[in-house]
Amino acid sequence: MSRALPVSMPLFPSGPMVASKVPGIELRKYQQAVIDRLRAHVTSEKDPKRRLLLVAPCASGKMVMIASMIRTSSLPVLF
Repeated sequence: MSRALPVSMPLFPSGPMVASKVPGIELRKYQQAVIDRLRAHVTSEKDPKRRLLLVAPCASGKMVMIASMIRTSSLPVLF
């Protein structure tokens, strides 16, 4: 017999993106700049974006940037 666990916290208590710092990951300056620009597109009041495309050169840390964005997102992420 399975029992559902009670949920005591709201799933998404804040806006679409929260703190930009992730513990244990030290981003490079350009990586943080990219994340900040993407976050600005997502949180824009005039025309918020729901789908983003990140294009960067080889070995620029795209997966690190994506992982950082996913870890700081308060909304479900499909990747």
